[in-house]
Order: sequence, then C-alpha cells, then structure tokens
Amino acid sequence: MPLNGGKILGGTRFLFVIAFVASLVTSAALFIFAGFLAVHYVWDLVREGGRGELGTKHFIAEAVQIADVVLIATALYTVAFGLYGIFLGSSDELPRSVRIHTIDELKASLVKVTVVALGVYFLGTAFGSGGEVALLEVGVGVGAVILALAAFLWAEGKAHESHQAGGSDPT
Repeated sequence: MPLNGGKILGGTRFLFVIAFVASLVTSAALFIFAGFLAVHYVWDLVREGGRGELGTKHFIAEAVQIADVVLIATALYTVAFGLYGIFLGSSDELPRSVRIHTIDELKASLVKVTVVALGVYFLGTAFGSGGEVALLEVGVGVGAVILALAAFLWAEGKAHESHQAGGSDPT
C-alpha cells in the first residue's frame, strides 16, 4: 500500500500545535511569575522602608530581573503566535503586534527580543553586583553576543535582498 506523502506531511503540521501550546502556556506562567515577583519585591521595599542607597540599588536590580522575566515571556509569546501564523492558521486573524508570516520574520523578532533581554541582563548585573561579578567581562560578553546577533540580522537582510533582486536562493 503506497504512502500518501502529502497527507503525512500535511498532518505533521499539527505537531506545531504542541509547540504553540507549550510556548503559550510557558509564556503565561512566566507573566504570572513576574507578577508574583513584583508583588514580593514591592512588599519587601515597603516593609524594609528602602534602607537608603543600598535598598534603592537592590530594588532596581530586582525590577530589572522582573523586566528580564517579562522579556523572556514575551519572546515565548512571540514564538507561539509566530508558529500559529506560519503553520496553523492565518496570521491575519491575529493582532498586528504578533503577526508573523515567515520563519525569517520569527527569527528576526526573536533576535530583537534577545538583544533587549541581554541589555536588561547586563543592567541587572550592573545594579545587582556587589563586586562578585567582573562587570567588564560581562559587558564584553553581552556586547559580543549582541554584535553577533546584529551581524546575523544584517546578513539575513542582505540574503533576502539578493533573493528578491533575482539572486540565488540563500538557503
């Protein structure tokens, strides 16, 4: 009995339902966790009364940590709806802010969120380090990763331009 490759291949797209649900549920869990962190840190700030510069510096570090969790949740949310728009349904059904039509758009969106998350990570390290962390080393490492991601986006854009202009397929 011959296999109908089209039906098998078409049916596998529903594997993306698992990825969509997993990304969406994890994103929601992280958003909820960020809310709990915010309540906890504000409660601590009120209870301890700020305690001068050290208290303010600590609170800023905690706020940056919350922002980092929110950015990771946002990245997963973007992945979820990117997968939905590409593989499961029409992205026209989605709000404009999460419409992604191609894998390249999804990659670019993730790279942008990652760059911001790395910046937030560096700020959290800068505000939270009590001398245990070599801030220059962290900054250079974060900067190198951001530079590599920027180069990736630039190269992807050039390859896309070349393909649009009638060049060879970059893949």
